[in-house]
Amino acid sequence: MPRVSVIVPVYQVKEELPSCLESLLRQSLDDIEVVCVDDGSSDGSAEVLAQYAREDARIKVLHQENSGVGTARNKGMGQASGDLIMFCDADDALVEDACERVSEAFSQDGCDVMVFGFAVEPPQLMHPSLVGKTSPRDAVLDGSPESVVALLFKEDARPFGARIALSRDFVEREGICWHPVLSLGDDQFFCFEVYARSRRTTLCSRALYRYRMREGSLTHAGQGSVPELLGKMGRHLSCERAVLSDARASGLLDICPERVLDWCLELLLHDGLRLPEGSRQGFWRRWEAAMSEELDLATLRVRLGFPARMCLDKVLGCARGGGAGPTGLDLGLYFVRKRGLTSALRRALWGLARRR
Repeated sequence: MPRVSVIVPVYQVKEELPSCLESLLRQSLDDIEVVCVDDGSSDGSAEVLAQYAREDARIKVLHQENSGVGTARNKGMGQASGDLIMFCDADDALVEDACERVSEAFSQDGCDVMVFGFAVEPPQLMHPSLVGKTSPRDAVLDGSPESVVALLFKEDARPFGARIALSRDFVEREGICWHPVLSLGDDQFFCFEVYARSRRTTLCSRALYRYRMREGSLTHAGQGSVPELLGKMGRHLSCERAVLSDARASGLLDICPERVLDWCLELLLHDGLRLPEGSRQGFWRRWEAAMSEELDLATLRVRLGFPARMCLDKVLGCARGGGAGPTGLDLGLYFVRKRGLTSALRRALWGLARRR
């Protein structure tokens, strides 16, 4: 039985795949297996996997019809045999001693979960919301409500799920899996699911994961038309509904429902402002209905800080036909209060530059 299993979902990445696999085969910890799941690729990725598997017995290759990255990761987890489970997207990489550092931390700390830093390559493509947020502090947190809140909303432990390592015992005890359907926000869902259930979590500031950012990525691509923007917002709303449902099951909504509501609001405010006024009411009506399935909005609004409460009131007013929703000034106040003036200005300037 290997010490570490690294799960690699593979779809249409023939050119980038060798670099990823080489980073895994060069790990300083030799006692690993690399579980690659080909998600119905048609570009030659399957042939690359077959070649590497012939040359190194640590590579295990699985195949499935195209079903999405969540299903691929879950399939890989189901076939993994290591004590510890890590992830690496097929166009990213791990630093050379990542598996060794993770193994040592689990042995030393007896943790369920480990979260480590990541480096964005090339750095100039880093989204401004990630600046200064790519590495958590070095610490070990217990599973208390205070620690859960810290992991989700205070520590730099979101949004990327691939820099989270799990013990097999934890996965089996809690039934941890990736959401099989979400096409946007699946990392966020995974973080909420994992951190709400971990009894002991190690934070590591060192960047062990190399996240290769690309122009036009699904997460940060600009949407050029109203239908595209509504499609993106609809996928984010699906993520929020999934997070809320799981947060109810995990007990997170008993701990900090106002924090979860604030997160749901934040995720959609920027794109909501970009919608034409004629499209805003319909979307925010959908949002209010989704939130009301799990949250008492009237009660929680008074527990939000001023800018968030103001934005929520304007969102609900728009949903009910009483206004156009939050303004740019409202969002400015909200993000300055939440992230600080420097961070808010950086994001505003980044957005303006991308619209030119």
